[in-house]
Amino acid sequence: MPARQAAALELSGRRVHAIRDDRWDAPTPCTGWSVRDLVGHLAAEQARVPAPVRDGDTVGPAGDARTKPLCPVGRRP
Repeated sequence: MPARQAAALELSGRRVHAIRDDRWDAPTPCTGWSVRDLVGHLAAEQARVPAPVRDGDTVGPAGDARTKPLCPVGRRP
C-alpha cells in the first residue's frame, strides 16, 4: 500500500473512531446522508478502488442513483 494511502486510511480511521454513538444518524452537508451513510460509502469505495488502480485498470465512475447526487465535493462537471 502506498504511503499516502496508508496515511489517509490511518487519519480516516481515527476520525471514524472518534464519532460518538449519538452522532451516527446525524445529518451531513451531503443532503439526505447521515454520518453512517457517508462512512459506509467511503468504506465501500475503499474496498472497490485499490485493486483496479493497482492493476493498472481504470475505475468506473463512482456512484449509482443514490450516490451520484451525494455532495458537490469531488463531483465532476
